Amino acid sequence: IIPCIEGLGFFVCLFVFTETFVKITETALHCSNSMHML
Repeated sequence: IIPCIEGLGFFVCLFVFTETFVKITETALHCSNSMHML
């Protein structure tokens, strides 16, 4: 994670982190929606 601070690596790291966060959020929302359907 520390090398991410240098130059473009920071943006790549930020992008990967955001993508991961979005996927986790979508999965969590999908799971909670499925629970409500039951």
